[in-house]
Amino acid sequence: MYMAANRYGYDYTCLNGTRPDAEYCPIAEVPFRGVNCTDAAGHERPYADIMAQLGQHNHSSPLRWDTSTQSPYFNYIAADGHTVHQQWYDSPDSLGMKYRLAADKGLQGVGFYATPMLDPFGNATSPPNPHGPAEAAEMWAAVRRNFLLNTTSSNGSGAATSQLEQVDGWTPVRQTPQQEELMAKLEPKAAAASETATPAVLELLGSSDFKAGLESCCPSIAQHSPAELLALLEAEVAVAELTHNFAPVNSPHTWENDIRCES
Repeated sequence: MYMAANRYGYDYTCLNGTRPDAEYCPIAEVPFRGVNCTDAAGHERPYADIMAQLGQHNHSSPLRWDTSTQSPYFNYIAADGHTVHQQWYDSPDSLGMKYRLAADKGLQGVGFYATPMLDPFGNATSPPNPHGPAEAAEMWAAVRRNFLLNTTSSNGSGAATSQLEQVDGWTPVRQTPQQEELMAKLEPKAAAASETATPAVLELLGSSDFKAGLESCCPSIAQHSPAELLALLEAEVAVAELTHNFAPVNSPHTWENDIRCES
């Protein structure tokens, strides 16, 4: 079992008459499949956009902390000059609590939606946020501190060891001999296939149709170059591999049986 974590926040439009610094933000009742739903009443905003807004001190209330959800939120005034919005999101601190809970409960990993909502290159927002790369790095550091360093596994001698060594870099969970054999067999083929496919992938990422799709779904990364988009994808895949943990045992649900690796 894995825990999903968000790298976005929810922006809610408060009803008319809400004070700019109000702690409570009444929202419209918006039905979704017959039931009023807060998701339908708000909209997602990338973490990078939220941080850029806070960096510009564009908020009309103090930055508050909700004890029930263990997450921060704040109010701001929309561009029309009078409509109050309330912005909820997760920070490295709030996510750290959730990562520690996942580690304490023995979950196999944590996953994110979505890495492109961070700002590792400092150019995901307009105007650019000079603190974007540091803020993105801190989001990754929260995973390392609170999940990877708190997750234990057998080292083969029966002793429990951290998945991360207390040095720069880390040691992955031990693989079974079957996993090691399969990875050794497939790694050269995968590397060659990746190198062969890279030009076509870059061409796709730079195509007008792909850029138009990004403008529609993910405007915060739409201006990235094909190489930057590929780097984001590679980073997300690499972290997905690092932050999950295939059980090093033979059972009907082992890695070899759950994932089909065709040669």
